[in-house]
Amino acid sequence: MNRLELVERTKSHLRDFGLTAFREIDVIRYINEGIERVIQIIPQFEDMVDLEYDTQVPIVLPKAYHHLLSVYASARLFAQDDRFHQSATLMNEFEVKLAGLYEDLISGDVVAYDSDGNEIDFSRKSDYVKNEYYLDRYNTHRFNRTVLMDED
Repeated sequence: MNRLELVERTKSHLRDFGLTAFREIDVIRYINEGIERVIQIIPQFEDMVDLEYDTQVPIVLPKAYHHLLSVYASARLFAQDDRFHQSATLMNEFEVKLAGLYEDLISGDVVAYDSDGNEIDFSRKSDYVKNEYYLDRYNTHRFNRTVLMDED
């Protein structure tokens, strides 16, 4: 979906087809704010940029999830209009679907590509602990100085 289609979808959510209750600039700002929220949850999508033109498409975000940006914008606009129940419902939908997308990306069920067309790596690196004992193994009251000293 390009920006124009996202705006139209947001108007549909709001039941404000002529944008008489909400300004189009606010719709666009909240769509772009949704992009920032996606990046907060999925840092690997840091290549996503704000949609500045009507024909611009959200890069990196898989096509099946573009509609989430209009859901986010609708939630923010409902909150602006003091319709908190509708806002909370849509924001919950956004957050749950975004968390589901992240899980699917990590599990490999969904694949995302960066702006150059390369697959984004979501594999998790294993943490490990290196055991360095600071106390002498046989005398627990004395520090092992070889571990604590700098090697120059």
